[in-house]
Amino acid sequence: MNYKNTICTIFFLVIYFTHFYGQNHVNYSNVSINVNVDINSGKLEINPLDIQNLKVSIYGSVDIFIYGTYDSFRSELPTEKRVTLSVSPNFIYTTLAPIIIPPTPPPTARSQSIRIDEEKVLLGRFNLGLTNPNYIVTRGEHIFKLNISEEFNRIVTDQQEITIDIFDPQDLADLIVTNAEILKNDISGIIDGVIIKTYIMNAGREDITKKSKVKFYYKINNELQLLGSTLLESLDTGERKSIILSIKGSIYQNIVNDYIYIVADADDDIFELSNNNNILEYYVPEIELGKDNIKTHPNPFEKTVNFTFFMNNESSFYASLTIYDYNLNVRGKKRYRITPGDAKKMISYSDSSLPAGKYIYNLLIENIQYYGSIIKK
Repeated sequence: MNYKNTICTIFFLVIYFTHFYGQNHVNYSNVSINVNVDINSGKLEINPLDIQNLKVSIYGSVDIFIYGTYDSFRSELPTEKRVTLSVSPNFIYTTLAPIIIPPTPPPTARSQSIRIDEEKVLLGRFNLGLTNPNYIVTRGEHIFKLNISEEFNRIVTDQQEITIDIFDPQDLADLIVTNAEILKNDISGIIDGVIIKTYIMNAGREDITKKSKVKFYYKINNELQLLGSTLLESLDTGERKSIILSIKGSIYQNIVNDYIYIVADADDDIFELSNNNNILEYYVPEIELGKDNIKTHPNPFEKTVNFTFFMNNESSFYASLTIYDYNLNVRGKKRYRITPGDAKKMISYSDSSLPAGKYIYNLLIENIQYYGSIIKK
């Protein structure tokens, strides 16, 4: 075994897919929100994009940072204010100290504004560690309500509500790509093709009710290229399903005796416990191609198209051919008697009334259906 190459491959995968999932997946161990206070107007300002679809683990934390914006050329000093935080449904069985908003920036505060005529300084934060023994945190959506009021009379001048979904990771779904295999393409009938059959399991506690994409990659010059993708249907907890990707023989020759990488939930459609099991590195073995596949020739054709296949049959049987257009309308049918003898079989189809165009064929041979395409010139 070449350990140097193995280590390089593993390092490459870690770097690539860490970057891949880093773009798509959020760290649910902490929610961090920045809130700005306009000192003069007494308004609370939050970027709406920062508070969309917020989720945090029941073992995580919530941080709300309070900033104050001070105008450098104010004509009169604003009044002192305070910001308070409450949660509904309430799980905070202790007192959260308010954050005081002074009329002028604290002497030790460091401005974070990029404008010359204002100072934006951090005045404090609300830190809620959800494992705090003084909290009794429940799962589900909670509304975090911020109020700002005048310090001297406690009259509320503004408020903002932030919805955060608190979840238990152990209750989530969890996709696992368990294994894969290469099969001869006896199902889809693509010429000289193979099937990559992949098995995926939901090992979590929540049913997956939506479809998600599974993508297949191969590596060329240390760059991952998309081999293809297919859809994974809904998956109940504990259920295991197989998905199939058909590829042409010419593509198979490029990946044989090499590794491909199968990524479940590649577009991050499923909220799940972990992404660590979503990737499978699969070594593509060499298998015999062509013997059991359907060959069409000539294709494109003008009058007659021939279908060649191999079959060591000891008795006669019938094969059925159906021709469809791309709207899946039946455009022709024919039945053939296949006799014993030479293993190489050939049947022919012609239809002078069939317009020029691209068609799909379905050839049924001993309860196995072969699909492919033909073109009439």
